[in-house]
Amino acid sequence: MQSHLRSIPALTRNVSVAKNPNGTFTITFTNALAGIDVGPLQATLSPTPTVPTIGTGTQGGPNNVRVSEVQQLTLNNSGGQARMEFSGVLGTFESLFFDSSSTTAAQILLHLNTIPALNGNVEVTGNPGGPFLIKFVNALAGVNIPDFPAAGSLRGVGSPGNPNPLVSTNIQGVTLTPTLNEAQSLTLTGSGSPVTLLFNGSAGTAATRFLDLSSTTAAQVLNHLNSIPALTGNVTVNGNPGGPFSITFVNALAGTPVSELT
Repeated sequence: MQSHLRSIPALTRNVSVAKNPNGTFTITFTNALAGIDVGPLQATLSPTPTVPTIGTGTQGGPNNVRVSEVQQLTLNNSGGQARMEFSGVLGTFESLFFDSSSTTAAQILLHLNTIPALNGNVEVTGNPGGPFLIKFVNALAGVNIPDFPAAGSLRGVGSPGNPNPLVSTNIQGVTLTPTLNEAQSLTLTGSGSPVTLLFNGSAGTAATRFLDLSSTTAAQVLNHLNSIPALTGNVTVNGNPGGPFSITFVNALAGTPVSELT
């Protein structure tokens, strides 16, 4: 402390410092300042240095994409009564509809919703008389609904002596599982300090460290990350000088949820 105070020109050779048993310090003004009523010293704390921040933009791993099945219901305009059957279960008699040009999508939907497995899981669109498009949603989104007579199929059932309304598949339901590559962001602060990044506790080499500056490039960040064995050849870095930089995990780490860089 004494050497620090003596680095102030007005206090050079004019103060002495003694440490007290309780850990405090006594500062005595001497020589040119002896016998003078001096103002109190003021202490300032060094600012806490800012550090670059890391954030995860895209979590790596599987990302299910569900394509809803769409089937078409075509009426025959026979004028007879008709019902729908799904997986062997008929819609209720009370909600049956007529195979006619006046039948609406709302009537078809009401009837389909009386089948427990379809209740809330279908949407119906189309002009009166059809054809109607039946889209399988919610619990049935992404499910392949087979054509009749396969088990689990949807079909129309006409009244005795009348043809069955025709059900055909327009879009087959399927669940795709593409994988997403994890992407993390690196935001610099411009403090000018050297930056060392760590991945799973392994640090980039001192020789490849970069400075926290507005001039730092994506290539410098990539070079540093590639000095970590687990990341060598498994990351890409994009961004303008100074960042923020987008770090994407590829190759051996593609589609994998990874730990956040520190």
